[in-house]
Order: sequence, then C-alpha cells, then structure tokens
Amino acid sequence: KAPTNVPSFNPSKQPSDSPSVHPSLSPSVGPSSKPSFVPSIVPTERSRIERVTDALSANGYQGSSADPDVFNWITQTDTWDNASSDYDWVERYVLTKLYDDLDGPNWSRSDDWKSTTVWHCEWWKITCDSSGSVTKVSFSQNNGLSGTFPMDLIALTSMTELAISEENSLVPGATIPAAITQLSNLEFLAVQNVGITEIGNEIEQMSSLTRLNINRNQFGTFPTGLYGIGNQLTMLEMIGSMNSATIPTGINAFTKLLRWDLYGAKLVGEIPSEFGEITSLTYLRMGLNHFQNTIPTIIGQLSNLNQLYWTGGGNAYQKMIGPIPAEIINLTNLKSINLMNNALTGTIPPLPTSLTSCVLGKFGDQCIAFVVLLFFSHHPFAHCIGNEGSNNFIDTTNGGTLCGF
Repeated sequence: KAPTNVPSFNPSKQPSDSPSVHPSLSPSVGPSSKPSFVPSIVPTERSRIERVTDALSANGYQGSSADPDVFNWITQTDTWDNASSDYDWVERYVLTKLYDDLDGPNWSRSDDWKSTTVWHCEWWKITCDSSGSVTKVSFSQNNGLSGTFPMDLIALTSMTELAISEENSLVPGATIPAAITQLSNLEFLAVQNVGITEIGNEIEQMSSLTRLNINRNQFGTFPTGLYGIGNQLTMLEMIGSMNSATIPTGINAFTKLLRWDLYGAKLVGEIPSEFGEITSLTYLRMGLNHFQNTIPTIIGQLSNLNQLYWTGGGNAYQKMIGPIPAEIINLTNLKSINLMNNALTGTIPPLPTSLTSCVLGKFGDQCIAFVVLLFFSHHPFAHCIGNEGSNNFIDTTNGGTLCGF
C-alpha cells in the first residue's frame, strides 16, 4: 500500500522494517550543556607544581604558597628532567630556595647550583645517599652566605648533616634559626662563628641530634638549653665560644656524651663536682681556659676516659698549677694524656698502665717532661717513662737527654 501524502498525527504502532539507508544530513545541534565525566589531561608544568606543593605539605611545609620565582625557575627555565619521584622536585625546589634566600649569586663558590642541566645531588657541597636523597649540606668557611634560612628546609626529611662556618652576620637573632631547630631528623649540626649568643629550649625539637659543633660563637653564659638534649648528645664542641662564662650546675645532664672539646672556650671559675658524673666521656680537651688553678680530683671519676688534653698557654690563659691529682690512676682506660705548657709542681703520681702516649709538660722551673712513648720504641710501653718512682724524663730543651727531678 502506498504511503499517504501527509504524516499521521499519531506514530505508527510498529517500528519500520529496516533502518534508514542514509545517515542524517547534519550533526547534532551543539555540545552538551554539562561537562564530561573524565577530566582533561593536566599540562606537564602544572602537574609538576602540584606534586611539589603536595610533597612540601606532606613534609611539613609552612608556607601558604610556594615561592613564585623558584617555581618559575623550575617549571620554565630548568631543563633537568630526570626525577625518579616527586620528592626529587621537592629537594630541587628547597635547595633552589636556599640558594636564592642566602644570596647565592654572591657566594664565593657555588659550583653548579641552579644549573639547569645538573642533578642537584651534584651541586657543590651537596651529598646524597644511594637512593638519590639529600643527606648533607656543608658550606665551607667564609662562603658569603647572607640572608635568612627558609623554613622550606624542613622538607629535606632525609638530611642528617648540616654545616655552616665563618659566616658572622648569618644569625641576626643571635640564636640558631628556627628553620634549623625544626630539623627533627638532623643528627649533626655545625654552626661555627655565625654570631650565636644563646641556645634556648627550642633546640629540644632536634630530637635526632647527637653531634653539635658551636665553635667560635659569642655565648655570654653557658648555654644551659643544651641540657634539654643532654641525654642524646654524644659529641659537643665549644672551642672559643664562651665569654668569661662559668659551667653551671646541671652539667650531669650530659649522660651520653663521649667527646667534649672545650679548648680555648674562655671558661672561668670552678668546675662543678657534677662534672665527675659524666662517666660516658672518652675524649676531653680542657686547655686554654681560666679555670681554678689546680686540676680537680674529680677527673679520676671519668673511668671511661681514653684521651685527656689539659694544656696551658701564654699570658692570656691560665696555667694549671699544683700536682697532678693522684686520682688519675683510676683512669684505667686512658691511652693518651697531654698536660703541656702548665706550671705543675710536686711529684708525678703513679699513672695508669694503659697509657701509650704521655706529654706531662713543665713542672715549675724544672725540665720539660715530654714523652711520647710510641716514638721511642718499636712497641708501646705499658706506662710512661718515670712511672713507679722513676724521675727520668726526656729534656727536649737539651738535645733529648734525660733529666731528673
């Protein structure tokens, strides 16, 4: 039956027998009014920015936004692109910010820093572990660092060592910068001659710190804030750092200290009795200070001491006088002792048989007793020449002949 010339007002009840032969002449009218369910692909640069931001936040980043100059350098100028993980970009960001904030362009030396083609682990004074994570940043003396340490440092979660030396104007607040004291994974810190005058309780945040070098700073009083980490420090170097300060009570807080270097620290007054309770010490250097005149008897309580250096100096430093305390015989682990350039008097007491190196110095106006046993024998002696009643010592002022006193 032939179709009618006009369409019916109602649709047919049955579908057509077959699909239309020809496709529609035009596409749909326009795009859908709603977004697609699958997001568009993010550009590489933005993806990198997001990864850095997320990683910084995950590592305690304390900024509301990233430094735009640093991000522009990483995303638009930097061509290095060999990151094994997002964390590589975090470290590159932090080191670049450190360079910018500490006036990197004017450093005395900055080999490869901010190089667009060199891996940041190969930048000057940067050390990384086998996995490629930054573990150490160490600047040489007088490198010209100037400015403020960025808080971004806390994102370097694998860094265990940081060393800065001879940068007098680097610490305007006279304390260790907050960006450093918040490095809870840091095990070794050296801040030499950077203008520090005090250390407060903030250092207790450094829960992993075991070795501290604060040489040649300007402490007006002994930094008792260190007592808060006394149960974790194993090494403490304070060379030339005190300014006529005394050692206060509470010094026995250093329960794990193995090495303590107070050489030329300009300490004054008496050494507290609690000093003898630091029995963990194996190395002690006390020379060129202004302590009481005699070597205290409590020295004999340091039963694990292996090396003892208590040398005197010129007129600017006090010389120890009086006898060597008899209690020194109790130092049964002592291998080396040096008491040169003092004004000791009296007889030499029995010395530990463990000694292999002995420099006893000048006794009053008598000859210099200078004995380094390993230099005078093919095997180490069990005791110093002159021990057990012998008064014969080598006189270095008279051709190495023996003299008696």
